[in-house]
Amino acid sequence: MYTFCCCLPVRFGAFALSALTAVVSVMISVGMFVALKKQGSGIPAAEKAVLIVAGIVWGVLFLFSVFGFVGTVSARRTFVLVYSRMLWIHWFLSTFVGSILIWNLCRKSFHTSYLAQCEAEDPTNNTTAVCEHGLQVGRGVFIAIFVVFQLITLYACVIVSRYVKQLQEEQDHKAIRKMENTLANMSYAYTNQANSFGTTPQSANPAPRR
Repeated sequence: MYTFCCCLPVRFGAFALSALTAVVSVMISVGMFVALKKQGSGIPAAEKAVLIVAGIVWGVLFLFSVFGFVGTVSARRTFVLVYSRMLWIHWFLSTFVGSILIWNLCRKSFHTSYLAQCEAEDPTNNTTAVCEHGLQVGRGVFIAIFVVFQLITLYACVIVSRYVKQLQEEQDHKAIRKMENTLANMSYAYTNQANSFGTTPQSANPAPRR
């Protein structure tokens, strides 16, 4: 039996992760589309595309997380395998999308537009220095959360992959045991000592008459 964190079984890890990713992914997906709606028509095309793609990706992850949850409860390798592959695909896609978001936050055009919008909201208190500090802090927090989340998700991918491997080994073991039991129960005429090779039954060589 494969484990993670020293002693916890990977089945428990896959069960908890599938339930957690289902809840988190649907919340993030809804949040992306809510943010898109709040931005209105003035949102840049690039940022709009990123939000839409991210919302769809997280929504698809929710559907496959349900597959993983059902597969973990019922120990169905096919369901868990689909969930595992989708988890890996999502990790690569989320890394790509997150990198684009970080790149967008670091662009000079975004920096200029953010400062202008921030100062326009409250010209008295929102000075350039205040808005600049808020942007730097927000960007740093986002990058830190993104990196930590991606590392945790990567470990989750490894845990689910281990559970898929465990299910495959369990299926192979059951198949071998079934084959052994079938062979053991087979009856063959020449396995009996009386009919074994080299032994002639007495009926074939009757005793000579006197």
